Amino acid sequence: MVIVGHAREHLGMTMRRKHSEHAGTPRSSHLAERNPLVRRSDRIQSTIKTTVLTLMILMLPVAAWIGMSTLAVGQSRVAAQESSVRQVTATTTTVADIAPVLQSEVGSVTSATVDATWSYDGLDHQGQVSLPPGSPAGTQLPIWVDRDGDQTAPPATGADAVVTALFTGFGSLIAAASIFVGTYFAVRFRLDTQRHADWDREIAAFLGENNPS
Repeated sequence: MVIVGHAREHLGMTMRRKHSEHAGTPRSSHLAERNPLVRRSDRIQSTIKTTVLTLMILMLPVAAWIGMSTLAVGQSRVAAQESSVRQVTATTTTVADIAPVLQSEVGSVTSATVDATWSYDGLDHQGQVSLPPGSPAGTQLPIWVDRDGDQTAPPATGADAVVTALFTGFGSLIAAASIFVGTYFAVRFRLDTQRHADWDREIAAFLGENNPS
């Protein structure tokens, strides 16, 4: 009878360990509801994992929508800049020299800022442009100006809009996946700690009950 009792106890512990190891599988939620050997912590872990997988699947169309929306905004911005930004030719008025002190402190200098003038819509404008050091006065180079003729940054292109949309879409997907997976592992760590504590208490109680002294 003692051998049979130990055999049953060993079988019960084996079954509990088996269900504990498979608590995170997709089928575990169904088994957890029917199998009385599965602990409450196992059911919670299984539910959290199923929820995380579901949210990650649902995040795919959401990330696609975010990417497409970003692409539409970027394309609208490109179209707006095409009608508000123009390219003109600027002419420098001074030599692009680098001060000896600055050159010794910075080291190798690849560009210098000099004064330049340009004409837009019949009006003359002044500003500063960047040129390689040593460029003589009167050097011409293309620059971008806004509707007022003031110098501005180059306009965005269609390729820029596509890259931004891809980065935003994939970035939102990766960020959401990181949050979901991080939440799952945080809950799992908490449940593992709780399970280990429960096992320690049960082992201590078992040893206390079977202690001959």
